Amino acid sequence: MLADLHLHSTCSDGTHEPLELARMCREAGLEAIAITDHDSWEANEILAAGECPPGLTYIPGIELSTAHSGSGMGLHILGYCLRPDAAFHEQLARIGSARQDRVRRTALKLDALGIHIDVAAILSRSGAPGKPDVARNALAEPANGARLAEDRVATVSEFIRAYLQPGRPAFTPKLKLASDEAVRAIRRCGGQPVWAHPALELRAMADPADRRERFGEILAELTAAGLAGIEAFNYAHTEEEVAWLEGVAHERGLHLTAGSDFHDERDTYASRILTDRDQELDWLLVLD
Repeated sequence: MLADLHLHSTCSDGTHEPLELARMCREAGLEAIAITDHDSWEANEILAAGECPPGLTYIPGIELSTAHSGSGMGLHILGYCLRPDAAFHEQLARIGSARQDRVRRTALKLDALGIHIDVAAILSRSGAPGKPDVARNALAEPANGARLAEDRVATVSEFIRAYLQPGRPAFTPKLKLASDEAVRAIRRCGGQPVWAHPALELRAMADPADRRERFGEILAELTAAGLAGIEAFNYAHTEEEVAWLEGVAHERGLHLTAGSDFHDERDTYASRILTDRDQELDWLLVLD
């Protein structure tokens, strides 16, 4: 099926409402989608209560922000077709509250740089706000224009790289689950856990020579915890990385997924819906 299994809506840090995003995807020719908002289940509830476009298969999903216990690396774990229990919802509530507090703390750091954001507007828009929400708000504030021009910042991705990434002046860490804990939580709720854009995250490792070996070690740990697959195709991956990840998945008996990580078509980062990947989804669609 033509599918995009990694999309973000206004329920986290995307710019389109869930039903609007579903309609956009069907109009683009997709047959199946998963909206995988960061640490939020809200979009799935909206789509379950609303009307998805005819001919579009909707796969419930989420993207959990996690930290690998051994290395401290930030990993993103996608979960598909889960049925969240009370403990899972409690975890999301704690993470959501921490995300909102992070916006407040980030605002103080940006103020020290002469950059203003409207915290109330950001928090009223999303229960699980992220860095793109902060960046869009700052870019829309005319009073920030001179400072941003001085720093040559004009887009969401440029803002994030300049101020919000680790090592930058307004970076603020967020609460994360342990990666293996996230995998087990998704499994506990009857879902299928998948490692999102792994090559992108591995690039953060200091020594490129160790990346693939370290990847294998982390993958073995997550597989032991119940990992079902890896997201081999993502716009952040190179063709070489996609081919390598596909080979690793076949060797280890893991499922392959593809997703755009779409947030906002107006910015250079995560700006395109994935419309040309024919994915085998029987392993997901057989779930109740």
